[in-house]
Amino acid sequence: MPDIQATNAKTSGVTIDPAALRGLMTLRNGPGVRHFMTWLVMLSASGYGLYLSTGTHWFIPAMIVYAGILTQTAYAISHESAHYTYVKTRWLNTVIFWITSLIYFEDPVQRYHAHMRHHNFTWINGMDAQISVNPLHLHSWFLEFSNLPHYCTNARYMIQNALGVHNAFTRSFTPERELPKQQRTSLAFVMIYAAIVGLTWWFSAWDILLTYIIIPRLVGGFIMQMFTINQHAEMEADQHDIRKSCRSFDTNWLGRFMGCDMNRHVEHHLYPKVPFHALYGLEKELGDQLPTPASGMFALDLYILGRVLRRTFGRAQPVTATASDHVHESQ
Repeated sequence: MPDIQATNAKTSGVTIDPAALRGLMTLRNGPGVRHFMTWLVMLSASGYGLYLSTGTHWFIPAMIVYAGILTQTAYAISHESAHYTYVKTRWLNTVIFWITSLIYFEDPVQRYHAHMRHHNFTWINGMDAQISVNPLHLHSWFLEFSNLPHYCTNARYMIQNALGVHNAFTRSFTPERELPKQQRTSLAFVMIYAAIVGLTWWFSAWDILLTYIIIPRLVGGFIMQMFTINQHAEMEADQHDIRKSCRSFDTNWLGRFMGCDMNRHVEHHLYPKVPFHALYGLEKELGDQLPTPASGMFALDLYILGRVLRRTFGRAQPVTATASDHVHESQ
């Protein structure tokens, strides 16, 4: 690997009292367990609402609600548990990581190492394993927003890894000693998915698989990207100051719940071992060292799309550097 400086709080010029940071990094079971159980209740209720709406004009709204709760929250929990900060108990965090990764459709070992590389080299071209497109044009924005490349790429990697064929991209961020573990995990996931398809075929339950898993996951990909694309899009690549490559933004209580407070994304990248429930406390502790959060998730989505359209159709749009730029332009 090239000798490239990692991205972190130190390279960003951000400091914090060590005692305060230790307190913020304290892991607890309570917040994560409550969050997970609340999610299961919401998922069950929205799934039952989807069942009741079948054959009525309420089906599409019910599908959107269920798809958003299923996909966005599974993604957010999978992300948080990849940091092993969702709950304190290690085995429980691992179980939750597997469950949500199955829904999100990504081998957790691959996800873990790719995401750690993303944090170590946030949007450093050629090094970040999870961001590669900059700046966005309309076709790349659509692909990102649809989440379609994710399904194809992860299916290919999962099958390759299960067969023990680890490509150069996977090897670029996965330690050699972890490759056998990755093969076992990918094989387990492939077998679980195959078993689901087999049982569906055996019981002729294709309508259930499509209605409650496949279609919601596809629809939910769009909903998920409405949240996640705001974290880095139209920020700067090849920056060691995380405040220029990441963005925090405001959202309502439901957005915070479904996103595990990852709308405070600058804070998360500065100190990734601070659990999701302590990010607002971290924001308060860091004070004016942070840029002002962008105002509103939907306004930010429109702001990003507007810049993409202007860039695509000939009005050059340089990538901006701070979240505060977006606050003023998106209002």
